[in-house]
Amino acid sequence: MNDRFLILHVTHLFGGAEKSLLDWLSESSLREDVAVVALPGTVFYNRLRQTGIPVLDANIHYSKKADLKKYPWRCLKNLLVISWTIKRVCRKNRIQAIYCHTHRSLPYAFFPKLTGVKVVTGCRDAIRTRWERRMIRLMSDRIIAVSHYISDQLGRGKPVEIISGPIRIPEPSGNLSLRNAYYLPKETVCVGTVGQLVPWKNQLDFIRMAARLIRTETVPLHFFLIGASPDEKYKKMLTDELDKNGLADYVTFTGFVPDPEEWITQMDIVVHTAIGEPFGRILVEVMATGRPVVAYASGGPLEILQPENDGCLVPPHDLDALAEILRSFIADPALCESVREKGRAFVRKHYDPVKTVARFDRVMREMVEPFSETNSDRSGRSLSLLKNH
Repeated sequence: MNDRFLILHVTHLFGGAEKSLLDWLSESSLREDVAVVALPGTVFYNRLRQTGIPVLDANIHYSKKADLKKYPWRCLKNLLVISWTIKRVCRKNRIQAIYCHTHRSLPYAFFPKLTGVKVVTGCRDAIRTRWERRMIRLMSDRIIAVSHYISDQLGRGKPVEIISGPIRIPEPSGNLSLRNAYYLPKETVCVGTVGQLVPWKNQLDFIRMAARLIRTETVPLHFFLIGASPDEKYKKMLTDELDKNGLADYVTFTGFVPDPEEWITQMDIVVHTAIGEPFGRILVEVMATGRPVVAYASGGPLEILQPENDGCLVPPHDLDALAEILRSFIADPALCESVREKGRAFVRKHYDPVKTVARFDRVMREMVEPFSETNSDRSGRSLSLLKNH
């Protein structure tokens, strides 16, 4: 291969989007021709270094919302400086295509785009404003959406390809035993929710549902909120709700967990109460491990949890319906087993990581095919300014 690709992913977070990108890079046939721009010191950056893929060391940093409001011109200047640096790297190394793994990274491709570098945008987050839609349409040569739900938010214009992203489920190590770690009785039913503690993930409903179950069920229950807390105000809202319902002894906040698969396999049931979830990778991971999963009928989960795999969807904010489904699972082990087998079969059929990686690779190759013959002398050149850690 003679093609050169640069991936932009400028965020401090580590979640489903970052895991999907790592899964793609680990299996892609293009990995020898890829370099990545990422924020130094983040979990994603450190994991990239372990893969052997070149990572750009530059003065890249993420502008928080508070900074954007307080210092808008300074943030704009920093963005343009970073974009100009990326343009120089693209020119020096004859980068032909940039892949922005989320549309939030797209502004950093501004100067490279002006010099003729092709831009592929991965839309993995909710598109909430008109200017976001216009930016994506204007700057993107190709658009990949993580779900039909996100594709519909883009409106009319350039065609959008739906690729959910590869989902590779690692085998759990078996080193984690929640019941032993938290001194829970063996018969305790563990119910979990996985995701950053942010308002749109809506863990408030998870806690309120837990209060309903604890008041009515006779079996011992314990609830786990698995994920980081980037929003301290929202975290306080959650803890206040715990205190209000007297749940301190029944609910555990785990904090950031780099490999939630270990925790998922320890759950009896997983609940996803997000509103407007762009895709819902965690749902596929849960189904692949054979655990029952219940989600709100909102956004991406509508495309994953379907009748043929006994998908359990309830109307958003319907806590009574949510609690009733969980009671059914708790009372009927045969129902759990049925969901377990159908879920695994559904994941094997629809989320084959090999096929998904091949689709990603095809899109990137199509961006550079017109340049391949004229730039065939590039073979063997190292990526200047890019350090392979």
